[in-house]
Amino acid sequence: MFGTAIDDEYKLENLPENNLVLETLKEENLKEPLFDMGKNVAETTLELFGDLDIEDPFFDQLTYMSPDELPEYKEILSRIGSKSLTEISKKDRMMIMRLPLAYTEGQNRLGLLTDDLKKKILDARFNLRKKLEALPRMPIGLYETDTYNSAASNSG
Repeated sequence: MFGTAIDDEYKLENLPENNLVLETLKEENLKEPLFDMGKNVAETTLELFGDLDIEDPFFDQLTYMSPDELPEYKEILSRIGSKSLTEISKKDRMMIMRLPLAYTEGQNRLGLLTDDLKKKILDARFNLRKKLEALPRMPIGLYETDTYNSAASNSG
């Protein structure tokens, strides 16, 4: 979903436990594939960049993880191993599921999105948007090319 959270429960860090998001992911059979992708994002990031100094300018480009989180993700991956989504702690699940929700292939370029997964994600985004529009109040300021998004304004 492209937009800016108005309600806290729709902020990126809260999406892995957001009921409407979880319902949509379940309907689209995306929970496990996104969990697997989150593990892959963490593993690939650690493999490629785990030895860099946290002050390295590369980390300015990293949108889905901060450099100070690298050790935590290393511990999480060690702890969860090959366990499924339902077998890990809520904290670990939130951290892993946050990664694919924040990941953007065009910007991050790790090559982790298959065509099938892209299609499922686009379908899920469409269905989530319909559910959001049915709510009494929109909890996200959606990015529209022809509309001003006041939620995206930075009022100092």
